[in-house]
Amino acid sequence: MPDSASEPINVAGEAIRRYDDLKLEVGAIAQTAMLHCARSKDEDTERAFQHLLARIAEDRFNLAVVGPFSRGKSSLMNAVLGFEGLPTGLLPHTSVITTVSYGTQERVLVRCEGWSLPQEIRLEQLAEYVTERGNPGNQRRVSMAEIKLPAEILRRGLHFIDTPGVGSAIVANTETTQSFLPEIDAAIFVSSFDFAVSEADIEFLRHVRATVGAVFFVLNKLDLVSESESKEVVRFVRERPTVRSASGAMPYLRYPPNAGLRRDYITMRPR
Repeated sequence: MPDSASEPINVAGEAIRRYDDLKLEVGAIAQTAMLHCARSKDEDTERAFQHLLARIAEDRFNLAVVGPFSRGKSSLMNAVLGFEGLPTGLLPHTSVITTVSYGTQERVLVRCEGWSLPQEIRLEQLAEYVTERGNPGNQRRVSMAEIKLPAEILRRGLHFIDTPGVGSAIVANTETTQSFLPEIDAAIFVSSFDFAVSEADIEFLRHVRATVGAVFFVLNKLDLVSESESKEVVRFVRERPTVRSASGAMPYLRYPPNAGLRRDYITMRPR
């Protein structure tokens, strides 16, 4: 029998091979469609296919973490990456799109409106550019921050993206995230055990689901509630018709971020 420890590696390898095959298939379809659009003089659709082909050639996959403010999105990303570089806090914190991608060494680049080239900064300066406290009202006019890390999970072109939380008093944060949704290939929607989900959250989830191809729902901050309370929250989330209608067959995950990611997380699917 195969070694059980090698099974996750084999599954991951097969998934990567399937992903590469699908990229080739999508690229071939996009090329054919683009030629058809050129012949029919459909310039807008032709440009859309050109953009898609450029994304495929760049070998970039945008996985974004989205959701209401102060649910622990940046903390979740830090836990997944084994990295403490993304600023975290209790108040609405992230105010700028921040992408983490592969690099041979740790670097942080900041892109601002009106600049032709990015500015390199130290990691400890990041909060001065991407948080509401360090850069109130985005006075620095930062359009995006990019973190480069030599992390294996990022090597295959994954861009792990932190987005501003929606629904706070800072309307610009919600607008920034909503305008970025068309650039997302898959999303992790983060809520938390201490807040669960509101109708406003569900409405945003519907919007995400309508725009993004694949969406995963995460319940965060399990360590803040008791076991009995966590069961009540899970039941509440699973039984809400609005959640099921918004999420389709999305899995629900929970884990305690302050204790690190555990292998025994619980995956729950709507009934």
